[in-house]
Amino acid sequence: MTDAKLTPLQALIGQGVIGHQKIIRLLQAWVLQPSHGYVLHGVSNLGKHLLAEQFIQALIFREGGTAVALRAHPDVIILQAEEGKKSISVENVRKARMRLLEKPMVAERMILYVPQADQFHEEGLNALLKVLEEPQAGTVFIFVADTIANLPATITSRMVLVPFQTVPTAEITQALMERGIEPEQAAVRSVRARGRVGSALLNEDRDNAAAGSFLSAASLGERLELIENLVKACDSSEDVTKEWRRALAEWGEIFRLALPRTPGKALIAGEGVITAQSFVGGPLSPRLPLEAAAVRLSSAQPFKNFFPTHIPSVFPRIFI
Repeated sequence: MTDAKLTPLQALIGQGVIGHQKIIRLLQAWVLQPSHGYVLHGVSNLGKHLLAEQFIQALIFREGGTAVALRAHPDVIILQAEEGKKSISVENVRKARMRLLEKPMVAERMILYVPQADQFHEEGLNALLKVLEEPQAGTVFIFVADTIANLPATITSRMVLVPFQTVPTAEITQALMERGIEPEQAAVRSVRARGRVGSALLNEDRDNAAAGSFLSAASLGERLELIENLVKACDSSEDVTKEWRRALAEWGEIFRLALPRTPGKALIAGEGVITAQSFVGGPLSPRLPLEAAAVRLSSAQPFKNFFPTHIPSVFPRIFI
């Protein structure tokens, strides 16, 4: 389906999106005759939310009208956790269910948009299941999730699953250069992103700079300060576990890229990241193995008792 053959509704989908051409074509086809529910799923920073919201705009668009912010549209119900909460409350699910029993006010259909479907608890899902089983005519459910593992089969079996994959590095590099990024920088950002378009566009500047400074720091104090800043940023986020995993993945990637230049330091720092990742979500803080790595890097003999026993465990998990 070429751009010349797209209807105005279909043309709303895919603008500014890097990669995912197959999914874009599917959404463009589905918008003309939508199913009653979709789950867009895949790891974070792939562009799922951008395409989901473009799809919703196309579903509610009226000829001769203009695009409206989804949160301001009377026929789009956005169901998500309240500020400061980690899960979607049953009360909000019930309110959404009641609204879905009403007729649309402006658009031709009602839309229920759940941007973080991973935030449902079993009770909330059970409260929503009734309306999923007997939806109001024309209602469309749009779920976005990093993983569908926590969504029961009673939900996913009733919806179209749309899996997102990582985008090839070369495709991200080309897109960044088209946005004015220098070729060398575009290539580095694309490699670091590991196929996650959002990470490449954001560049994760804070984490990249902090991880680089961790390797090059001249003193233990500098490294401990960098760790302290990381701890504050992660522990103050809405989803602490998710933020720790994301940040540690970024630090680990920087250390992997630094391996050819500073192999010894990169191995020590990499071991700290690997151990910290195993601590995420547990009783011990991930800061502890990072601080241990900082102490080792700042010692007079940083490699004492490090080789060769650490090499087999470090290389397969982070550097290969």
